[in-house]
Amino acid sequence: MNKGEFLGGLKERLSGEIPEYKVQEHLRYYDNYLSEQIRSGKTEEEATAMLGNPYLIAKTILDMEEQEQPEEETMGQDQGSYYKEDQRQGQNYSRKERKTGKWKARLIILAIIIIAIALLFALGSLMALLLRFLFPLLLIGIVIYLFKKGKSGS
Repeated sequence: MNKGEFLGGLKERLSGEIPEYKVQEHLRYYDNYLSEQIRSGKTEEEATAMLGNPYLIAKTILDMEEQEQPEEETMGQDQGSYYKEDQRQGQNYSRKERKTGKWKARLIILAIIIIAIALLFALGSLMALLLRFLFPLLLIGIVIYLFKKGKSGS
C-alpha cells in the first residue's frame, strides 16, 4: 500500500466520525510520519507496512476520541493540536514494530531454551559414553591397586 492509499483509508474511516479539524490533524501527523520514513530511505510500501492497517489505526483513534470526549465537554474548549512534540517522540515505534519486537524476544528466549536443552542432552550423552569406558577402567585400576597393595603387604 502506498502513502496515498494509506492516508485515503484513514480519512475514509475517520470522516464523519470525529470533527473535520481532528481528521486533518491525524492525516497531517501520519503524512509527516510517512514522509520522514521515506526521507530516511524506506519505500512508501515499507513505511505504510510499519504502521499497519489504516482502518485499525482509525479504530484506535476513534476509541481514544470516545475516551477524551467527556474531558473536552467539561473543559468547554478546544485543547489545541492533538499531537504535541513529546507525543510524537513516544509514537516513533508503530504497534506493528512493538508486536514484532515482542515476537523476536519470544523467539530468542525459545532459541536459548532449545540450545540449553540440546547442551544438556549432549552433556548427558557424553557422560554416558564416558562412563561406559571409565567405569571398567576404574574397576581394573582398583583391582590392580588392591592386588599391588596385597603383594607388598606380604
